Amino acid sequence: MTRPALSDCNRCENTRIVTAGARGDIARAARCRCYTECPLCDGEQYFFEVDEAGYRFTRPCQCTEVDRKIGHFNDARLPARYAQARLKDFVPGVSGGLDPTAYSAGQAAFKFVTGFRPGRQGLLLHGPVGTGKTHLVVAVLRYLVVRLGVRVRFVEFLHLLADLRATFGDHGRAEDVMHPLVQVPVLAIDELGKGRGSDWERDVLDELISKRYNAGRTTLFTTNYPVDAPPGARRGGFAPGTVARPKRHPDAAHEVLEDRVGTRIHSRLMQMCEAHRIDGPDLRRHRPGG
Repeated sequence: MTRPALSDCNRCENTRIVTAGARGDIARAARCRCYTECPLCDGEQYFFEVDEAGYRFTRPCQCTEVDRKIGHFNDARLPARYAQARLKDFVPGVSGGLDPTAYSAGQAAFKFVTGFRPGRQGLLLHGPVGTGKTHLVVAVLRYLVVRLGVRVRFVEFLHLLADLRATFGDHGRAEDVMHPLVQVPVLAIDELGKGRGSDWERDVLDELISKRYNAGRTTLFTTNYPVDAPPGARRGGFAPGTVARPKRHPDAAHEVLEDRVGTRIHSRLMQMCEAHRIDGPDLRRHRPGG
């Protein structure tokens, strides 16, 4: 049987998926209008074919794969603000030009998705507020879902903590929150280190990261805290190399990620991820959704 050719579509870039919709603050995907009813199977989602022995059998149409990707996208809980985030659109900086750290991080993200394999090392994007870290990590997730059909999940760290606090005293409900985050092949944790930095918060993070690390699953992170202190800088009121450090410093600008998450978690993060700093101006002051 000769099947009709699918026409090119600039709106969905031939993925047959559009992601402009939203449910509250969560991005939603749907079939593109070029693919409302599949022209290959007339909406039946399968074909009848005959094998070499003359037996007739059904074969799933490729539109079932499109619908599977849409389902994965709608389960990913990507923020609606970044529903259209694409790697090719990641051009941080304003009229002064592209910051070299942003260019390097964008190249690393492109290399990550084009060479993706289950369990590969993740990315940790760190830098000042508004430099495009969340935009870039969502663009990575969007590519993995729409182009490759990988199951992904996005979670803001403070929202995770709030969801777990709501289950206080109910182990079953807490497991319902944590289990999907442990099992999903690719998880992105946004705003790592934000919060009070309490022992309970660190225990939650340690449990999640340890389980994903031991299972060999890929995790991405963004954080406003630097991975390392600048040369010669003082950390938490103590000189570099000093053994004793306070749990928190009253001036967050003097803290690094290790101060926020602890030495054990920080060490694990460095094993799990390739760290990239993104500098530059606060894009949110120059364009919406930056």
